[in-house]
Amino acid sequence: MVMTGVDPTNYITDTDPTDANTKDVSSWFTTETQNNVSDENIAWMLAQGWTITNSVTGEDGSITHTVTRTQVDSQKILTALVSDYTTAYNEGRRLNDSRYDEIVTLYSVMQDASQTDWQSRDEGNANAEAIILALTNALDSDYDSYEEDTEDLLDDYGTSITDQINTRFDNLLTTAAQDLTDRGMYNSTVWTAVAAGIETQRSRALNDAEDKVAQTRVNLNHQLHQAKSTMRSKVIEATERVWVIIQRSADSRLAARNAVMTALLSFMERRTDSYPNLDEIGRLATALGAGNAAGFQP
Repeated sequence: MVMTGVDPTNYITDTDPTDANTKDVSSWFTTETQNNVSDENIAWMLAQGWTITNSVTGEDGSITHTVTRTQVDSQKILTALVSDYTTAYNEGRRLNDSRYDEIVTLYSVMQDASQTDWQSRDEGNANAEAIILALTNALDSDYDSYEEDTEDLLDDYGTSITDQINTRFDNLLTTAAQDLTDRGMYNSTVWTAVAAGIETQRSRALNDAEDKVAQTRVNLNHQLHQAKSTMRSKVIEATERVWVIIQRSADSRLAARNAVMTALLSFMERRTDSYPNLDEIGRLATALGAGNAAGFQP
């Protein structure tokens, strides 16, 4: 029996990882410029993360400054990070679900292929049982035919012995009659006595022959009965052994099927899909909200 082939590559998709690109973060920052900042305010401005880019001294001796500050846009960063995080999560979960479905499908295909093979074996077992039954019936028929043929031979065997005995004693009668005649002793009284003696011997010989033929038939029938009983016992033993083998084979197939189902259910039970960790996103949002230009330079 040819085993049903299962090619896993027909059910598993080789998905290459998505390449990550360098993200343009220039839009996350905003640059501001203020002009004519007096000396009185410059210290506070510098403390807020502003940088002097130009200073001008007026005719009255006062100094004014031009300052710039680049600071991060927390909302834009948080929106971009959450979007990238969700996209990556969805992609990972989609691939995980795809692999999960492929493995479940492969389990199912393997189970179907195994059951197809097992059904073929069951058909083979049925054929084996039919062959054993045919052989048993043929043996019974052969023994019956042999018994009938032997009975016919014994009938002929008994008839031939009887004919031989009768011929032998007929000859004895003829010889006795001739002997009495030759000696001049032949008369009805003497002949009757002589013939009676010969006939008594004939009867004994015929009875003995019938007993021997009957004993031969009894012995033969007994041997045939013993042979039939032995044959049937051996056939029963062989049938029982075949039945045990068939049952063990069926049990092993059942165990194999249950093992596949157990493995599938165990695999399904082990599946755990993780979801975005909102705590991490919350901490990220808090950190971004506390950011300033000094902490986030382009």
